[in-house]
Amino acid sequence: MKPPRPLVPVDATHVRDGGRVLWYAAGCNYLGWSHDPRLIAAIAGCFQRAPIQPGASRATTGEHADYLRAERTLARFLRQEAVVLLPTGYMAALSAMQGLSAHATHVVLHPAAHACLRDAARLSGLVPIVGWDGSANGLQALRKAWRRGMRWVAALDGVAPARGDVADVPALLAALPPDGWLLIDDAHGIGTLGRRGRGILEHHGVADDRVVLTGSLAKALGVAGGYVAGNRVVVESARRGDVHVGTTSPPLAMAAGVMAAVGLIREEPGRVRALQQRAAWLHGELHEWPGVHAHPASPVFAWIPGNALAARRLARNLLAAGIHPPFIRYPSGPHGSAEGFFRFAASALHEWEDLKRLVAVLRANGT
Repeated sequence: MKPPRPLVPVDATHVRDGGRVLWYAAGCNYLGWSHDPRLIAAIAGCFQRAPIQPGASRATTGEHADYLRAERTLARFLRQEAVVLLPTGYMAALSAMQGLSAHATHVVLHPAAHACLRDAARLSGLVPIVGWDGSANGLQALRKAWRRGMRWVAALDGVAPARGDVADVPALLAALPPDGWLLIDDAHGIGTLGRRGRGILEHHGVADDRVVLTGSLAKALGVAGGYVAGNRVVVESARRGDVHVGTTSPPLAMAAGVMAAVGLIREEPGRVRALQQRAAWLHGELHEWPGVHAHPASPVFAWIPGNALAARRLARNLLAAGIHPPFIRYPSGPHGSAEGFFRFAASALHEWEDLKRLVAVLRANGT
């Protein structure tokens, strides 16, 4: 497959594609922090005062006070007992499942789970329970297979990264067997859901120590790396696991960026509200159109073209309007999107006139 042509970010809402600057409603920089001079300064300042990284695993001689401070900062923000940082969000899912494998016996995987969760389940050593359709009713139905002594982990995305669906966490917790765990990858929920941007649990008003959160810090927070958050016992099991112990410590600038990004969200809660207003408006304008997959709380929505001709037509019309056409193929895309789909993402910094222009192009194109 021919690799896509690299895009050059101009600012939080524009990219340069070849010789042309286009308005951009894709990617994952939901709050625009990646281009914020305050976050950039915090990361640059870390490079000036500290080594790039300590040079060893954190479990041996590579521990640093900045990692610990960043973990405490993120734990307080998420209102979780403990957090452990990993170099990537993908590794965070592996680490969390490894930690849970010390406390569970079986794993139940959402059919559209991100590849990081699929790999985490496959490598965990936990016995798979197959046949879950992803719903709370489906999880309840699977409980016919539950026997005394089993401890399940049900793993899923909080916000589907390509479709924008938002998981019904209260219903899933109600359907979960006794002593079970819910492993939620909230990569696209942190910074986007909840009144303060704390993610899927704040969105639902849930506080339950059976939930373990993982995610990427490179989405709404605009930094890099990943995290495991939740019950201290599980987080510490993840910290002792091979994924964390056998990994060289990440750049210290990641820790500095995490602390700065959380500080920015706390200082400017209006940025989160601005994103949520735009997401809700886009849902209201488009959710009834054929081919659209959207949720009113999610900044992500997908548009599946009816055929290849419709896809090419929409791409041309978007370009004619000065909008980058985000046509992608993604393993966990919506049903029927194997040939590709358009994945759009709202930003808190999108101007309303630009969003209206996008909606006008999409409506004029149909499917």
